[in-house]
Amino acid sequence: MTTKAVQFRRGTSVQHLTFTGLDGEVTVDTDKKVIRVHDGSTVGGVPLAREDLSNVSQETIAGIGIAKDDLSNIDLATLTDKGLAASDLSNVSQDSVSALGIAKDDLSNLSSEADATETVKGVVELASSEETVTGTDSVRAVTPAGVQAAISNYLSLPRNFISGLLISNASDADHDITISVGECRDTTDTMDIALPSSLTKRLDSDWESGTDCGGLPTGITLNPNDTYHLFVISNGTTVDAGFDTAIDASNLLADATGYTSYRRVGSVITDTDSNIIPFRSIEMTGGATDISYLTRIEDITEEDNSATDQATIISVPTGLQFEAHVMLTSISDTTGAYPYIYATEMNSSKEIRCGSVSAGSAYANGYLFTDTSGQLSLTWGGNSNRRNYLYTTGFRDYR
Repeated sequence: MTTKAVQFRRGTSVQHLTFTGLDGEVTVDTDKKVIRVHDGSTVGGVPLAREDLSNVSQETIAGIGIAKDDLSNIDLATLTDKGLAASDLSNVSQDSVSALGIAKDDLSNLSSEADATETVKGVVELASSEETVTGTDSVRAVTPAGVQAAISNYLSLPRNFISGLLISNASDADHDITISVGECRDTTDTMDIALPSSLTKRLDSDWESGTDCGGLPTGITLNPNDTYHLFVISNGTTVDAGFDTAIDASNLLADATGYTSYRRVGSVITDTDSNIIPFRSIEMTGGATDISYLTRIEDITEEDNSATDQATIISVPTGLQFEAHVMLTSISDTTGAYPYIYATEMNSSKEIRCGSVSAGSAYANGYLFTDTSGQLSLTWGGNSNRRNYLYTTGFRDYR
């Protein structure tokens, strides 16, 4: 079978630059692979566009009003004139966006009329966890995290709560204190502190974390006849403990890096040899502890002299007020001695009286609050041949 074909005159793009075809003649540009139509006068003729317009410049396409699919050949002014919006809406005014009911991503074009209410759908702002816990905002909506924070806050221990966490002498009774299992609200009422197992701290060693470890902060020394307060501390995850002479645990927290919450759970005093005075403790209603010394301490012994309203330090911790348990004794060695001794709280008229016997002995005991220096006001006297005593047997610590 014979195959017939029609071939047009052809040449390169350069050759066409000097070629003028006949009117109506068609030639082929072999470089551009396009048809050129001639009119007898135009040098090179007029090249025709390919189907994909790949041989047509962007300027030409835009000039005849044809837009590319990505509109990249159309300037912003032209889009705006034609009522078309750019993808980022940069050529659309805020008023126009609002009028169409379209919100910007930052909602900055919405008025307060768009806010949601209890009866109208709309825009709502989320409350922070702190605002949720406070519970006074009636406009913002809460998140699960805020609800959890509020639940945790309302289910936390009451302010000043303490249960357990009793202190006792450890195996090294002279220097170690054990804290029993228990829980409490921290001093600033921001965190619950729970001790799941007993913890022992040593008064004669520098503080380090963990049980059976040192508990004394840097710069604090173990002294005779001194007071040491015992604190549980927490960093939000771990609970530990330690001693301090400051009632705000400032020295202890300076050493225990990362621990910020604290609660005092007890206080101890040392004797003339810098040993902890041995005691036993019982928890009272409300979390207070009743501390009883294993051996009563004789704080006042007087014979044949007298004193009136004398501020006297007794054997209780200092730095806070403690309710001391004192025992008074008046002894007459001869008839007509009439000894007496009175103990009175420093800032009140509450007192314990003992005496007014002609011969023999008289006794009285009870609880009196000391001042923060561990003092009571004492008055004693009588005729000759008599003796007056004050013994401290322990104290109540309201923690």
